[in-house]
Amino acid sequence: MFPKEERYSKRKFANEIYDLRSSIVHGSQKIEQKIKINNKDYNFIMIAEEINQMLRDTINYLLKLPSNSNFYSDGFWIKKVLNL
Repeated sequence: MFPKEERYSKRKFANEIYDLRSSIVHGSQKIEQKIKINNKDYNFIMIAEEINQMLRDTINYLLKLPSNSNFYSDGFWIKKVLNL
């Protein structure tokens, strides 16, 4: 989906954003106006734009897959997400 060289940084970005989300939700630390992720300064607008683009890229990728792809088979996402 993402070029191979970008996969690690996208995954790291997603992990950092999830940690930030947890900090906000659980109030565990003061949230700064500028947040450093992957050695780059972000504000909340920039983070939202990056997440939006990542989701768009993912959805576009999935929509372009052939209709007989495993992604569309019954129970595929249950098995992948819930490991059932």
